[in-house]
Amino acid sequence: MDDASHKITVKLPNGAEFFAEGTEASVKESFASFLEALKSNGASTGPLRLEQFAGTAEPEPRTGDVSSGPAVYLDAAVLERLFRMEPNGDVTLTALPRGPQKEVDALLGLLFGFATLRHQTAVSATRLMRAAKQSGVQPARLDRVLARQGQFITESGTGKGKRYGLNNPGRRRAEEILAGILG
Repeated sequence: MDDASHKITVKLPNGAEFFAEGTEASVKESFASFLEALKSNGASTGPLRLEQFAGTAEPEPRTGDVSSGPAVYLDAAVLERLFRMEPNGDVTLTALPRGPQKEVDALLGLLFGFATLRHQTAVSATRLMRAAKQSGVQPARLDRVLARQGQFITESGTGKGKRYGLNNPGRRRAEEILAGILG
């Protein structure tokens, strides 16, 4: 029996939310009960996949929770078209933004992907650079590229231990960029 802590957070477009933490078996059992409750109430869940997230990070705020300006909602189908989740834990873009700031826009999109799909609100510079290169973006230096969009970025640490994330306006900007990729 696996006693390691497992965590799952599910947010459906219909507003239903589910969060569970515990052993693998208890999380699976709770999730199955959640799905049954939705079905018995007539809610459509669409195709859902159970993904387990280990760690102690708090659940991410729902996309579109920023109060100023119109919210852009990227549903699961759009996220699946925009991102690929690599076996090594990285998140990569399947399509790149266009325009004069495509490098920084791609990095904002990647940070959004890590926060939304992997529940990692802070991504190491090394991991972000690797994900950018796998996506087809070749920034010479992350710190200089991201400095152009400092109003959207959170950063901590120094050197190779530096970690980047998105603040609330950064999440909104990333959503706009990603929505623009698919038209």
